[in-house]
Amino acid sequence: MKALFWNVCGIKYSLNRLILLKKCYNFIFLAIFEPIVEEKKLDFYKLKLGFNHGFSSQFYKCWIFWDSDKLSLSQVQEGEQVTTCIFNFVETKAPIFFSSVYGKHNRIDRLNLWESLIDHNPEAKPWMVGGDFNTITSYTEHQGNSSPCSRSMEDFRDFILSCNLLEPTIKGSFFTWMGYRSKDDLIIFLKGNLRNILRFRHLLDSYLKASGQEVNKKKSRIFCKKGSRGLYTRKLEDTLGFKVGNPPFKYLGSTITRGKLKKTHCDHILHHFDAYINNWYSKELNPMSRLILIKHVLSAIPMHTLAVQDLPKSIIRTIHGKLANFFWGSKQGRNHYHWAKWDTLTRPTGEGGLGIRNLEDIQKASALKLWWKSLTGDSLWARFMKNKYAGEGTSEAKIYDSASWKRICRISPIGLQFTTITNQNVSWVNGNFSFKEAYWAVRERDVSTQINTLT
Repeated sequence: MKALFWNVCGIKYSLNRLILLKKCYNFIFLAIFEPIVEEKKLDFYKLKLGFNHGFSSQFYKCWIFWDSDKLSLSQVQEGEQVTTCIFNFVETKAPIFFSSVYGKHNRIDRLNLWESLIDHNPEAKPWMVGGDFNTITSYTEHQGNSSPCSRSMEDFRDFILSCNLLEPTIKGSFFTWMGYRSKDDLIIFLKGNLRNILRFRHLLDSYLKASGQEVNKKKSRIFCKKGSRGLYTRKLEDTLGFKVGNPPFKYLGSTITRGKLKKTHCDHILHHFDAYINNWYSKELNPMSRLILIKHVLSAIPMHTLAVQDLPKSIIRTIHGKLANFFWGSKQGRNHYHWAKWDTLTRPTGEGGLGIRNLEDIQKASALKLWWKSLTGDSLWARFMKNKYAGEGTSEAKIYDSASWKRICRISPIGLQFTTITNQNVSWVNGNFSFKEAYWAVRERDVSTQINTLT
């Protein structure tokens, strides 16, 4: 029996090769990831590939085809990252399970994938797991300059061992592709006059013809400055073929909006916490296990946002409350008594705490990192910030400045305490700057402030 799992990154560009592979190997099961065409065209490709049955997963990332003369579908179990099909062989009536995996890029999100696959494990029955895991099991499966995440590899290996899975033999090249292939979302800034808009449309059309790629017009949006007139926005829509949208919107995991983040912009972060915590409440975990999950999983959830934006204080208090309730546990839906304040638990172990990082301190340390980049960096962003805001040699924010620059200005007094500036050379007092150094710098200031207040 032969099966094929393949992330094609656009089925219409891989159709001829798929047809050739079907003729050569005559596989009876096919899972295609990222078809990047409308779902209504599934029947067309199903017939082209020589299959008589197929369907699209509920998240539209995976198409599954099978030969009904060989396999009879009895049940489908769908999740966000895995679709498991339970078949019976037509001749023998014996069951076989196929799990088609489309893993998330983030290690934290993939933890849910491993749990889902373990739940789908048929144990004593035949089970084939394949797809795009977005991780590897060892360094021998990696080529290139980037370093794979060792924890992700360990998670993958633990899953394989826990489910007693075996790696099948592979025909063809061990490395089928190398390098960065995903198509990221792009933000393009333009002057809104007609001449620039027409130039951009011509440039976009030329690029699409040369690359063979397509723009998803349903997901693309035009964002105009505040107060743009309706006639102007309608002309933009007619010229470019995109709809005009309104902030906020998501880009690379962060919420893009005018000004600073508000409480309503952070609902997805709280939902992310609830998804993990509610799942773990159903399992018997000792305090040490809960502490490890808080340190290495839950505390990492808002890091991506904190790196570029400040969270509202109410959101940080809510997250701290969720973490505290999870750490102390609950019984029959009621939270246990908290024997220590959360601020005490977030102190280092040498000061009587548990070494959990405080989100408020992480937020300040992230701001300090941005301040350091704007002061010493040579990236495009750093040069832009210097030219636009720091040209006058001042770190005072004006009312109309961006939220990022205001954030940098607020943390600037702390940063200056830990830096030395001589002849336009900036150096960190303890050597090389790092996020760890930034965290201890902001925390040291907080502790000294508390001591001064008490005295």
